[in-house]
Amino acid sequence: MNVSENGEHSRQNEADDREKIMKILRDTISKDAKDWESLWKQNISPWDLGMATPALKQELIQYTDGDLGRALIPGCGGGYDLVTLVEHKKMNGGLSEIVGLDISETCIEKTKRVLKDSPNVSIDDVTLVTGDFFDFEYKEPFDFVFDYTFFCALPPRLRSSWGSRIGELVKKKSGRLLTLIYPINDERASDYAKLTGPPFSVSLEEYSKALSPHGFVLDRVHKSSASVSKRAEHEMVAWWTKND
Repeated sequence: MNVSENGEHSRQNEADDREKIMKILRDTISKDAKDWESLWKQNISPWDLGMATPALKQELIQYTDGDLGRALIPGCGGGYDLVTLVEHKKMNGGLSEIVGLDISETCIEKTKRVLKDSPNVSIDDVTLVTGDFFDFEYKEPFDFVFDYTFFCALPPRLRSSWGSRIGELVKKKSGRLLTLIYPINDERASDYAKLTGPPFSVSLEEYSKALSPHGFVLDRVHKSSASVSKRAEHEMVAWWTKND
């Protein structure tokens, strides 16, 4: 077997491995949409970049005035984006509390390790909550919420419920929601019968459909030059304001 054939064989093996992982992921969530714990225990987390989201860093620098108040990341995953918020707070101020929420205890334990291993960051900088997004308890609405690979992980039948819950969680009049919309497939995102996932295909229209009944207005939408290369063609940034 020559070098070219070796390379092709390796790529095929990688593709086969990815498909096996995605099948386990799809089968697990199809049986129980809340069973993310078993996936984290099996170390099945293809949505996890293993690092902070570069686009989040860029958006915080370019499009915030420094006063973000109370912040929430639902489905906080490995906690890397929580580190970004902590670093932003220490450099720029403006964040009074940072909350990371996930339904998986194993995931929350990983987040604790990530926080502990990050320079100039500690577990005490973040409030970690193990709970269900749709019914966890919180003391007051949030000023800033970041959604990435969370909306797309929910079965499409829950999208309207997601919008309703986000409407409760984001503070009226002044609250802001930052969505990194991924994976975009405009042609299929609303055809629920054909969608398989997670992640399920999404679109700006699907986000708007879920959010607009709850007082959200689209402020800004654009591609991010900081998007991870393998996802850049399939994601966009959208900022929303809660007006009522």
